[in-house]
Amino acid sequence: MLYENWKDQAALDAHFQQPYVKQVFKAYEETLAEPIAVMSLEKIG
Repeated sequence: MLYENWKDQAALDAHFQQPYVKQVFKAYEETLAEPIAVMSLEKIG
């Protein structure tokens, strides 16, 4: 499980476009038994 906190959606979108992130996601697809699940959560309070 990973927890990341991003300034805004644009920052997260830019992160997902980075070559190193794409490489990690490709490695996940090749090695994990199931696809990863990405969830967005909102702070309450």
